[in-house]
Amino acid sequence: MDFLLNELSLHSQYHSERDFFESLKLIMACEKTIKDAGYHLYCSRELILREIMNGVEFRQAIKNTGDRNFIQFIVNWLSKNGPFWEEKRQHLEDDYFECQTEVVTNHTLAEAAWRIANKHECHTVSFEPSDFNCSPLEVVWHQSDEKAILVQNFWQLLALTKFLKESLKPAKNWNDLINQCIKRYTNLTFADNLLDNLEPEPFSRTIAERIQVLLSYVNELNGCFDENGQLNKHGKEIIKNYFQGAKALFTDESETNKQHFKEMLTFRKPHTDEKIFCPFHGKIKAGRQYRIHFNWPKEKPTNPLYIVYIGPKITKH
Repeated sequence: MDFLLNELSLHSQYHSERDFFESLKLIMACEKTIKDAGYHLYCSRELILREIMNGVEFRQAIKNTGDRNFIQFIVNWLSKNGPFWEEKRQHLEDDYFECQTEVVTNHTLAEAAWRIANKHECHTVSFEPSDFNCSPLEVVWHQSDEKAILVQNFWQLLALTKFLKESLKPAKNWNDLINQCIKRYTNLTFADNLLDNLEPEPFSRTIAERIQVLLSYVNELNGCFDENGQLNKHGKEIIKNYFQGAKALFTDESETNKQHFKEMLTFRKPHTDEKIFCPFHGKIKAGRQYRIHFNWPKEKPTNPLYIVYIGPKITKH
């Protein structure tokens, strides 16, 4: 599930910078709520260039505060770290999208509409007040089918919090868990046979919750590569916190296990008949020992990150 920050909801509508900052605080609260729920609020690189009031751009208003820490925080968020939806852009420049009779191609609303039309769960967040304080937003993709694509839009924290709470109902079985993970962790590519190893096992809510926690770290990590294929600062922090040290949550198999269990640690690559060796894994200990195997480190930063196995520990001697 993706949330995209609608930059078009900044259209010189504020009467003062103070009014704008009150609205920005709400957006920051929404971003935190989304992140706490395990998702991301993706923004556009254009956002910081939008006018908040006549003759004043977002970035100028930030500079005008004179607060160095706040300026650095906003610059890191909206100019450096993002995450930015353009890095995983789906719609094309020659696609023709309209919303409220305006062309929105190359903007967040077009991207959200494309993802929804292609069966991805996607929502938008807009500044308040703005011309976009309504839901759903109707976006028309001018193809053979002129039917409007409905984009669920949030501009109030209470409504967003309620939606997220209702969306995160605990899984009741392994099938629920896998379906939730596929929808939730969109930076990952899941094998279609994961249930083969889970269904013979009694369902455990505790284990299911730990699986989600570990997948959230891997999902976040795979979104931390910059345009040069290098991990950004946040990605390096994830590696330090969860992939290193005596109590690391993610580790490689020993050389002995790699040789002894080579066949069992070789999996079918999702959506192909190719084989892939994935000894790297996340560890879960909750009465039973479970493992999540995935291709790490990736051969290329642009390669998908495959979740090829979730189930009981394989390397049992």
